[in-house]
Amino acid sequence: MARLCPVAAAQLSEVAAFLTERFHPKPADNFVKLDYLRWQYLDWPPAPGPRAHSCLEGDNIIAHAGTIYSRFLHPAAEPGAGPVLSNVHSWASSPQAGPAGAMLLWQSFRHSDVQYAFSFSPQAQRVFAAAGFKFVQVVPTFRRILTATGRRAAYSREPLAKSVAFRAIETVLSPWRALPPVSSALALEEVEEFDSNAEQVARCASRHCILSARDSSFLNHILKHPFGMTHGYYLRDGSDLAGLALLHVEEREGVRYAKILDCLMISPDRWQYARAVAPLLRQLSALHADIVIVHAGTPWLQAALRANNFYNRGRKTLWVRDPKAILPKGYPYHMSLLDSDLAFL
Repeated sequence: MARLCPVAAAQLSEVAAFLTERFHPKPADNFVKLDYLRWQYLDWPPAPGPRAHSCLEGDNIIAHAGTIYSRFLHPAAEPGAGPVLSNVHSWASSPQAGPAGAMLLWQSFRHSDVQYAFSFSPQAQRVFAAAGFKFVQVVPTFRRILTATGRRAAYSREPLAKSVAFRAIETVLSPWRALPPVSSALALEEVEEFDSNAEQVARCASRHCILSARDSSFLNHILKHPFGMTHGYYLRDGSDLAGLALLHVEEREGVRYAKILDCLMISPDRWQYARAVAPLLRQLSALHADIVIVHAGTPWLQAALRANNFYNRGRKTLWVRDPKAILPKGYPYHMSLLDSDLAFL
């Protein structure tokens, strides 16, 4: 008889073995390493429910999933308040698991009002649809290649037709990249720890969009990612707080891959966002990044990325399960890499 068990320290090795069997990670992938799993499952800030569950048959794992909890901030909610949300990640089942995988998904519903799914496989999409999730928004993925090393790495694994198309885009953009994208970039203030200013930024941003909370405890945990380098910043316009950002850089096979994990501004002004992206790019160049990727859920961040010579490299879809119709309609979702598995891999 299958049973659900919260993941504890003693099970991390078994979880790592199961995820390795199901996802076939490359040697450079960190998500099955014990240091990563400890950071991901055991050291996470307190949440409404267990951080991860495994479904056991006897002593063997037949299904596994992690669950992230937060709150959705939105324009109709009281400032800083909102429904509890959950998001399932690292979700996998063995061929003999039967309904065990669905049990893990339903388990996450017990402790949250709203659930979302973002960055998932076609097989998972069918399960989400059957569980009541609805498509709400496309979230584009943007990329910018900063170096010749990045260019070789980006195109060496692409099919010929796709490689030619993206090289053509790069060729068209290259003259513009010699020019400063904005004339007055914002100032970056690097922080060792985030404080209540981060929550203030999120509260102000939630007047214009729907986003997950930016609690300082969560952001500070991200800064402790056990692999690569993670950097946190406040963005300032003179002495005024304007926004926040997180960057992650990690070297794999001689290429330094960078992610803008988040870029969140108090104002939805596209020019203000462009003034934020510009110094982040300079900082990533100083960190010797070769390739940069970023998710952009709102139209103002998408416009800012294009103004800074990023181009659309793909898309994710956001699905939300909101059985009590708590979330208001007509607002974009600010979905960043912080809201996706990609922040942690």
